[in-house]
Parts: sequence; structure tokens; C-alpha cells
Amino acid sequence: MKTSIQTGTSTSISSCILKNMRLIKKGYWILAMVVFTGWQSCVPDNKDKDVVIQVDDEYTINMVESLSNNRQLFFELESIDMEPCLNSSIDRAVVVEEGKISLFINGIVAAVDCTPGMAPATSTGNAGTLQNGIYDFVITIRNTIENRGKLIVRNDDYEINMITENGIIILH
Repeated sequence: MKTSIQTGTSTSISSCILKNMRLIKKGYWILAMVVFTGWQSCVPDNKDKDVVIQVDDEYTINMVESLSNNRQLFFELESIDMEPCLNSSIDRAVVVEEGKISLFINGIVAAVDCTPGMAPATSTGNAGTLQNGIYDFVITIRNTIENRGKLIVRNDDYEINMITENGIIILH
């Protein structure tokens, strides 16, 4: 009787081990498939190489210095394309922080009281009085295109050196 119990127990243990081995093998296959699928989704696609987007020039930017009371720097903006109102403007903002000047060009705003006629949209942004030095200079168009460079302020002049000029033309 002892023998039959041991045999029965060893048989049930053997079958239990075999069932568990099959489950483990099945589990490994599932795990292997998940890992393989995940690995395949991480393979870089040649289509995602550097994408170069051609951007038409949309705005000209001219630096103007005001010498009244305090020396101040202004950015005169003008659209390259003509607008159907003589008094269309450009929504823009100039933010001056320590060591950095940002010019945000948000787009063209049609005048509510449109004076009919074809003309470029214009606007002027004031950077204020700047201390001599080198500033990081960022020009952002519609929160999409970002141009980076440096604005150098000296006693007798201002100088802009841009790394990129996408969508803009710096005149002076």
C-alpha cells in the first residue's frame, strides 16, 4: 500500500511537473513574442532621418535704434506678402530676460476697421534699453519655427548673428 501511494504521488507529481513545464514553455513563448514585437517597434525607420522643411520667408526684421532720453532698440517687422488692408498689423511680443531676448511673431492680424488697399502688415517691438554684452537671441514664428542666434550690444552699434533664418530676413 505504501508503494502504491508513493507511486500514485510520484505519478501525480510527475504529471503536475509536466503540466507546469508546458505552462512555463507557453509562458516563455508569450514572453518571447512580446519582447520580439517590442524590439521590432524600436527599430529605427530610415524615413525618420533628418527632415528638412522648406519655409518661405514671411517677415523682414529691421533693427532701429532710438537715441532719445535712453538708447533703446526696436525691431521693425514687415510681412513680405501684401495684405488686403493698408492697416494690417503683426501680432508680436518682445521678452527681455537676463542674457536672452526673445521675439515672438504670432501672425498677421487683419484690422477691424480695414482701410482697403494692398500693403505689407507692419509692427514694431521694443526691446528697451540694453546693457553692453552678448545676448542669446531667439525669433519664434507662430510657436512653430524657432531661429536662434546672438544679439551683440556695443556702445556704438548692435549686431545680430543668426544660426538659422527660417521664415525671416534680417535687414539690418
